[in-house]
Amino acid sequence: MRKPTILVCADYYLPGCKAGGALRTLLNTVEALGGEFDFRVLTRDRDISDSEPYGSASEGEWLRVGKAQVAYLAPNELRPSALRRCIAGCEHDLLFLNSALSGPFTVLPLILRRLGFLDEPSVIVAPRGEFSRSALDQKKLKKAVFLPVARAVGLYRGVRWLASCEDEAEQIRRAVGGDADIAVAPDPVAFASGNPERDSSTKKDSGHLRACFLSRICRMKNLKGALDVLATMEAERGTVEFDIYGPKEDRRYWKECEDVIGSLPPNVKARYCGAIGLTEVRGILETYHLLFLPTMGENFGHVIVESLSAGCPVLISDRTQWNDLGEQGAGWVVPLEDGGGFRTALVEALALDGGKHAAYSACAREYASGIARRLDAVGRNRRCIEECLGAAGREGST
Repeated sequence: MRKPTILVCADYYLPGCKAGGALRTLLNTVEALGGEFDFRVLTRDRDISDSEPYGSASEGEWLRVGKAQVAYLAPNELRPSALRRCIAGCEHDLLFLNSALSGPFTVLPLILRRLGFLDEPSVIVAPRGEFSRSALDQKKLKKAVFLPVARAVGLYRGVRWLASCEDEAEQIRRAVGGDADIAVAPDPVAFASGNPERDSSTKKDSGHLRACFLSRICRMKNLKGALDVLATMEAERGTVEFDIYGPKEDRRYWKECEDVIGSLPPNVKARYCGAIGLTEVRGILETYHLLFLPTMGENFGHVIVESLSAGCPVLISDRTQWNDLGEQGAGWVVPLEDGGGFRTALVEALALDGGKHAAYSACAREYASGIARRLDAVGRNRRCIEECLGAAGREGST
């Protein structure tokens, strides 16, 4: 029996590694459901900010990448006529758009659909946090103009929205209208198997802290906010090593961060360690005492969950859906605007000895395993897809 074919349009896919949570969520979905659906992915032939294509990319050819087949598109193939040929030329049962605002991979296909150049009766749009207040504040004017126009012309008419939680569902309603058809399905998570014990290199002594930031370097992730807090740490509290991982998505913002790094006190050492591959994340997090991510907003926060599953407690803002982890002893949650609160949490983490930190580490792992148990993410994503396929089938039979 032929598996239903899902054509995914996404700005980035493997072997890219810089796109953060939107990419991670898509990969986890394909990995979890690739045995039940035939996933085809249309994506760019290069990673964020790269000028050269992937070495494995072959223009116009479908390549097997994990549980999906992927076609990589060069910049000249992102024009309307070329993209229309790519989408229409791939027989599929469902069009899955891994963004609400991507120009070539969401807006353009929806315009072509609205004008009748693409016959797409069944479409899922997954905004991946793009409608949160913090995200909308980035490039605010452009989005403030686009969204009312999109509503007026019915760009999103007839699509099903995929939200990761009830908060995101409400964000979608505010952005596109209260009558939006929304399915709520948490992002699938993937936990690597391995030794549940922490690496010996992470032995924790009171007065010494190995912390890291692991995310895209852009204003939304608030690296500068973390550095500003570290700049207030007095020498008598102890020493902090702070390693920064992630692509420099916003070079101007990175320069602001460098200015703070240059003024840190002698007891705080910060260094940039570069961007890393998705498969390296867990192993790196296992070597740290703390993930420090005072983010301005996360749709899901895969790196937070991966850190917890690696036994690395977290210090995060209250702009994620994991606001109860502090109560469970898995880390600290601080209001975004409370710089003093972040400093207090850092002082507490710095003061932990090996035994107390081991207790936090165990609670972090337990919290992460509970996420997988309670979300039923795979089942709910499966149902969303099946409902869309069923609705398309009913329309086609009338």
